[in-house]
Amino acid sequence: MKNLLFPLLGLTMMFVACKKEASNELQNEKQPTSTKLLLSVEGSNKDNLNVVGGDGLKSSALVYTSVVNNGDTIFWELAENSNISSIQEIIIIESESETLFEGGIIFNVDSTQCFGVIASEAEGVAKYDIKYKYIDGTSVQVDPEVVIRPPTK
Repeated sequence: MKNLLFPLLGLTMMFVACKKEASNELQNEKQPTSTKLLLSVEGSNKDNLNVVGGDGLKSSALVYTSVVNNGDTIFWELAENSNISSIQEIIIIESESETLFEGGIIFNVDSTQCFGVIASEAEGVAKYDIKYKYIDGTSVQVDPEVVIRPPTK
């Protein structure tokens, strides 16, 4: 019995060490997050789309840049009292990746929200347009950009 105890103890210790190493590798991988972008137009300047990011910073869509990772989800949502009746389309203008959003952009029923998941192979900078309908019925299109961080391994 004594002859079996030490080899079994050694195997158990090796198993625990391997399990701990695998657990550490999983913890070091970047976990997907989500970025919520609130859209609004102040006053009657329908071309001046404002974007408020999850960090609370507000800027014009023309100078707004989202920085995301592969697998992250970007949500576009109309802010309360946004002066926008609907988000009509998210149009990819230029991208360093063939596929930017896995599964495309998904809209809710009344087009006040939509989202896209950044593809696992996407990288670099992508320029896109947000096409929306102002409250007077006019369609407007503006072009922020998204920067995808390189994968970390």
